[in-house]
Amino acid sequence: MSGRQYPVWIDINSCAYSNPKSYGIRKHGEQTVYVGSSKTNSHKFAVISIACKERQFDNYKPKFREFVLKVDGEVVKRMTYDMIKKEMCENTTYNDTEGGA
Repeated sequence: MSGRQYPVWIDINSCAYSNPKSYGIRKHGEQTVYVGSSKTNSHKFAVISIACKERQFDNYKPKFREFVLKVDGEVVKRMTYDMIKKEMCENTTYNDTEGGA
């Protein structure tokens, strides 16, 4: 992993690369997956996205980071990180007044 700090870090292992690749994102990342016989004869299979939002309460510093993984717009996994305790919270979610991650 790189020395840079990102809330989301993605490792890619693929037959297309001789070595694994990786990259970090700060707020949102999206991948569109196509399947078929070639680049010109392929069809959209899925859209995979991950988002990170910081939550704060009582006008203090952000206390939580909420991570949301979606496939084709449907939430498949959600996780919350407590930035003060520096640990993941067990399946904790908060109401989203901003319209979704």
